[in-house]
Amino acid sequence: MWAGAAPAQLPEPVALALTQAGIPHTHVGVVVAELGSPAPLLAHGETRSLNPASVMKLVTTLAALELLGPAHTFSTRVEVEGEIRDGVLFGNLILRGGGDPALTRERFWSLLREVRA
Repeated sequence: MWAGAAPAQLPEPVALALTQAGIPHTHVGVVVAELGSPAPLLAHGETRSLNPASVMKLVTTLAALELLGPAHTFSTRVEVEGEIRDGVLFGNLILRGGGDPALTRERFWSLLREVRA
């Protein structure tokens, strides 16, 4: 991956902070590199397969903003096909999801309670 070797040991303040937070050093991957340099300044756990850090969420957010725009809102629509008599639906209840990332289990149940009312 890199042409030259880099220190694999985390700087002492970083290692201490991880230890105090109860985070094993084996659960961390870090690469610090200067642009254009053939070797990183620091490489620790850089070959491990790890879940992306929160900073990766910025990439997803940027892509969503560029594709959807800042004014985009997600929606989940509830539609009825059929007839409601005495509070009973004789037909189909259709949920049209719009990819709402905020539609958690709790919000889903809240939506169902609202539909039922």
